[in-house]
Amino acid sequence: MKTYISKYGLIYGLALAIGFYASYLMIGNSSEDYTKSEIVGYSVMILSSLSIYFAIKAYKDSMPNQAMTFVKGLQIGGAVSFIGSFVFAVYNWLFVNVLEPDFIEAYIQYSEKQIRESGASIETINLQLQELSAYAELMESEVFYLFIMFMTVFVIGVFFTLASAAILKTKIEG
Repeated sequence: MKTYISKYGLIYGLALAIGFYASYLMIGNSSEDYTKSEIVGYSVMILSSLSIYFAIKAYKDSMPNQAMTFVKGLQIGGAVSFIGSFVFAVYNWLFVNVLEPDFIEAYIQYSEKQIRESGASIETINLQLQELSAYAELMESEVFYLFIMFMTVFVIGVFFTLASAAILKTKIEG
């Protein structure tokens, strides 16, 4: 089981890192590109999460005479999701420390501009700007930022784990 977890966890994480880096190279990282980057980014997260399904399926196929329980699927999928999320957090650390050290600040400024130009009421804009300010303070912490990146992928992975474990569970009749 550990072999499947490590193999597919690394596949998951590398698919995320490669997908995000390719997006960065192709789309760019200017504020005009943030919307496109978000769409591509979440698409990469969802598509790469298929590795969870394939990990559980590969394990199930390797044990043809044993039942694939829902709990075993949860264990495999959860561990694969954890590894993939960790690799993604490492990629994000490299991104904000090597590739684009000003990214977080630029993204906060972009978000502020979007709020101000939203056409919402003054009260709503002020409330959203206050929320953004609190968020910006949290994002100044590198640990918090990496935790958010980790958890974003991990939560998506949990949904794929639940679905995959339910779809692939079997009982051996005998």
